[in-house]
Amino acid sequence: MLNHRLPRDHGLLVQLAEQFGGLPAVDNNDVSFLVDTEATIERLIEDIDTATDHVHLMFYIYQDDEVGRRVADALIRARSRGVSCRVLADGVGSRRLFRRLAPEMRNAGIEVVDALPAKLYRIALARLDLRNHRKLAVIDGRVAYAGSQNIVEPTYGHPKAGVWHDIMARITGPVVQQLQGIFLEDWFHESGQLIDATDLATSREATGEVAVQVVPSGPDLPRDEFQDLVVKAILLAQRQVVITSPYFVPNEGVLMALRLAALRGVRVVLVVPRRSDHRVVDAAGSFYLEYLAAFGIEVYFHQEGFLHAKTLTVDDDLALFGSANYDIRSFDLNFELSLFLHDQSAVAELYALQERYLRESRPATDADWPSRTFTGRLKVNLAKLLAPLL
Repeated sequence: MLNHRLPRDHGLLVQLAEQFGGLPAVDNNDVSFLVDTEATIERLIEDIDTATDHVHLMFYIYQDDEVGRRVADALIRARSRGVSCRVLADGVGSRRLFRRLAPEMRNAGIEVVDALPAKLYRIALARLDLRNHRKLAVIDGRVAYAGSQNIVEPTYGHPKAGVWHDIMARITGPVVQQLQGIFLEDWFHESGQLIDATDLATSREATGEVAVQVVPSGPDLPRDEFQDLVVKAILLAQRQVVITSPYFVPNEGVLMALRLAALRGVRVVLVVPRRSDHRVVDAAGSFYLEYLAAFGIEVYFHQEGFLHAKTLTVDDDLALFGSANYDIRSFDLNFELSLFLHDQSAVAELYALQERYLRESRPATDADWPSRTFTGRLKVNLAKLLAPLL
């Protein structure tokens, strides 16, 4: 039950999110942001090493590398203590996991399942472009991790591109039970195993003052609902909107909300990588960035490594973060997990991280826009044709 006093008309946003995702906002949580990949992994391992009942991991990328094996070793230690360990990893994003490391984990008693496996026999039976892009860990029903980070070393195997910059939150409090429910539902869908949540250790103890609303999204829900929540959040802004995203290929609804916010005097800031790991996405995104810059929206290119954090702050009292990018694939095709925060201190902490990314960025100039040359316009227009698939 939400006893938190919401500012302005945030109550409507909460009602819409509950209507769309079926999960109410919950009070009395603690949310701590983690931005260093190694430190996040170390903290996750520490929590796994203290687990007494269960460990549940769900990640788009769980790589068979040094980081993946350290986490696997922690799971094996937990299993040796009698802790139930379950790992759900996307069949495409984590394909290397299932070649060698997953069999080793299964031999140690860890349950490992691939989500949405991309097998030839499924071509006639399933959409292979649908992916489980969620990142979630739940330990003993008392602590959860959610955000944008995967189980992989900080450069994702591409050291020349530099370190990936992610935001993960360590969460305690009653909302952990909702995050547990997200895992159990996805686990049942992929494994056929129905796990009764009442058989798992849980904790509903109040640990903080943050009101959190969990927003699952995906192609199993009616289209445009997550996009509608993003639009509604932007339209609530009276002073400032800041967005960070590794990919920026928005649909018309988000474009309209950003444009209208700028036209009514709200400062709108977009922070994206100078180059992502997908050139076609960059080309399509440059069209939208140039378009929005013409309305006075501030565009910044992050210069250090690869900015992979997906965040939105509105004024000083509303924030959204999680696994969803600001692109059509996340809105329509991927299974994503996002969280709204209704708390000034938590929003201030997230905004401070956004300011850090801004300091590491440079403002876009006219020289960055592809419309300057015929070749640039051709590349962007061709890429834009693929926008619905990006």
